[in-house]
Amino acid sequence: MPNKKKKKEIKVLDLFAGVGGFSEGFILSGCDIVAHIEMDKEACETIRTRMVYHALRKKGKLDEYKKYISGKITRDEIVNKYKLTKEIDSVIQEKISRENYKQLIDEVKRKLNGADLDIIIGGPPCQAYSHIGRGSDRNHMKRDPRKFLYQHYVEFLKALKAKVFIFENVPGLLSSGK
Repeated sequence: MPNKKKKKEIKVLDLFAGVGGFSEGFILSGCDIVAHIEMDKEACETIRTRMVYHALRKKGKLDEYKKYISGKITRDEIVNKYKLTKEIDSVIQEKISRENYKQLIDEVKRKLNGADLDIIIGGPPCQAYSHIGRGSDRNHMKRDPRKFLYQHYVEFLKALKAKVFIFENVPGLLSSGK
């Protein structure tokens, strides 16, 4: 019988992950999302729920997922029963900032455990760039700290040396000033 080589999973990092919509396509394509970094608590809970779904779907246990969603089994019970700690721990609830981006990069490196990162996906919040966002602020978002979050994205690119990156944002990104 021929020796089957295990297909290498593509390793992906999702920055400014929101509810994980960008990750969904990558997960469905067979990629391994090493980490999702998002500051919003509810968005992180949504991603954790989706990670449980994808893990149980892979195991052919969607009946267990239905129990979880309907409240018949807790997340902790399902995580322990099916050893889903890695999936749950892939969600990092943190605001990416000048003070912590280096620690977040180190945390992603630990999660990679010596493996290479293939892709970084994500897009910083667009309110500071969008025409609507700038129009709703009398200072036109000039002092909005979100306007500079792309710089942290660049730091992740430099440090993790992903082979590919996908940066999603709005048309106002280039016209929003310096």
